[in-house]
Amino acid sequence: MPETLPRAVAAETMDGALSSAENSTPDLPTMSPVTSSNMSPALSPTSTAVESDANMVHLSGIGSYSYGYSEKKRLLRAKASAYVTRMAARTDTLRTNYKAVLWSLLFMLPVILVGYSQNLVVSLLAQPQFQERFSAQEDDFGAVWMLAVQMCSVGSSMLGGMTVGWLSSQYSVRLIMAVSLVCFLGCSFINFLAPSMLFILMGTLLQGLCCGGFGTLASTYITDVCTPSISHVMTGMISCCWVLGQLSSYGVLWLTVNVEGSRAYQIPMALQWVIPVPIVAACALAPSSPWWHVRRGNTSEALHALRRLTWSPQRRPRTLFGGAGSPADPAVLRLAEIERVVALEREQETEDISFRECFRRANLCRTEIAVMINVGQIVVGFAIACQLVNFMRLAGLQSSDSIKMAFFNAIILLLGSLCYFVFYARFSTRTLYVAGLACIWPVLAMIGTLEVLKRTGIGQAALLFGWSFLYGATVGPSTNTIVCNVSSAALRTKTLAFSRMANDMANLVQAAAGPYMLGQDKANMQGLTAFPAVGLISIWLVWTLVRLPEMKGIPQAIMDILFERRVPARRFQREAKRLQIMDAQALDGQVDGARDVVGAILAADVEAAGLEEATREGVVAEAAEVEYFVV
Repeated sequence: MPETLPRAVAAETMDGALSSAENSTPDLPTMSPVTSSNMSPALSPTSTAVESDANMVHLSGIGSYSYGYSEKKRLLRAKASAYVTRMAARTDTLRTNYKAVLWSLLFMLPVILVGYSQNLVVSLLAQPQFQERFSAQEDDFGAVWMLAVQMCSVGSSMLGGMTVGWLSSQYSVRLIMAVSLVCFLGCSFINFLAPSMLFILMGTLLQGLCCGGFGTLASTYITDVCTPSISHVMTGMISCCWVLGQLSSYGVLWLTVNVEGSRAYQIPMALQWVIPVPIVAACALAPSSPWWHVRRGNTSEALHALRRLTWSPQRRPRTLFGGAGSPADPAVLRLAEIERVVALEREQETEDISFRECFRRANLCRTEIAVMINVGQIVVGFAIACQLVNFMRLAGLQSSDSIKMAFFNAIILLLGSLCYFVFYARFSTRTLYVAGLACIWPVLAMIGTLEVLKRTGIGQAALLFGWSFLYGATVGPSTNTIVCNVSSAALRTKTLAFSRMANDMANLVQAAAGPYMLGQDKANMQGLTAFPAVGLISIWLVWTLVRLPEMKGIPQAIMDILFERRVPARRFQREAKRLQIMDAQALDGQVDGARDVVGAILAADVEAAGLEEATREGVVAEAAEVEYFVV
């Protein structure tokens, strides 16, 4: 039977076959003409029925195929619709919070200054003009001064970060950032006018003390003013800013290689004055942290700050009632969420913000994760990443060529950081961090193996470029995001500062070991320096698989509950989903909080306007609408 046979003909054929089989008669005129023309005259009625059954099965397969194809088309349409809806939601979130994004970008600019200044001082030690100016006054201008400069830079940065963590409970992020930038600007003149290496050390020490907390302050401000979906991306951009600072320092050193005299190193130092002045002005105009106001009971100031950070089409202009806006205003809902988290902190007795609180009860696990993740940034490139220029110079490249190679390496690192956001759209930060450790391990092992085989040069340089891309695409940006997520809202600045201090302590060990491991008059290990990093990465990879939980998509309140109940890392996502489905207290608390906030603000505005009690009750009743908008 042809494959194009219609279903009606097939049904008629089946009826004819069944009737023929029942009557047991060889008379075939009851069959369809189409069927009769295709049948052999020698077939019996029974075989005719069997063939018809086979044809029906074949036609049924065609129908099933058509039905399955239609289902696939419907599934594709559903996926496309879900993707469009998801992108529309992200666009709407970005449009609502674009002001917070812009202010966050401004607060990230000092991180560029940190990467620029810290990398500049170390890289200048390999500049011929700098060596000619200061090496004549010193007997040993090699590993000793390199170690001293790095110790001053990293050690003072560690002290600066801890100072910022201590001051954060007393002063706002804006004030600390502005004062730190002014102090940094003043201390930069010491290096610019330094007559000897002792002044270089003193200027480096004071600069590190001032800029040590820039990364912590930027991460805290971003997490406070942005929604979680945006802050997870913005905190990952802090690594890009640090790479931009490194890239800028290498680019400036490359451009000044042929400059004669002291200008070759004074011009790069003078460029540090560009960023602090506009950022200090921005700190004076930026909205303050709403979390800061809520913890001090200033609900109206917190709402005012949130309204400066968000935009909403439902927001009405100011009227006789004060213009508090619709209960669906994102600023009002965000304030209700902040108040709920702060109330939960008070129930868990974490309102007393101090470094001691980071090591009590559930916060100890959070501190452990933050410290280990932050130290992992140093582990993945131990002794090689911080000595990149000198490593390439010792490998046989000229000073100018080593700076060019370091510049291109910074470009690759930046490209990797940009690729991180593409990967983040599909994978979680934990997945990227673990994948980064697993991919960097063989790269470093190959660098050491090439040194054993005496095949140094281009091969090691190419592997270093591969290391930079993998680090920028995985471990580098995801570290800051994980630390911000794992810390509680009350202890976020303290946890960031303490984990950063652990990072600086590991960097001190690296700074002490690097020059002696790479120095020609010391161990002169060169490519063999990669083997210690290989062993450390193995330890960190095992710890990450066992202790690091999956935190993507978990709200702050649910995260606090999970750590308070000491849920194992492997069960984090499952317990979070169960709490989000079964625990209705979170939604009830948000609804009640939003209703109370809007009611209090509207009541205060009406009372200030001098209206009658009846009018006041009518306006306060408007706050009950918030339950509809929240649900």
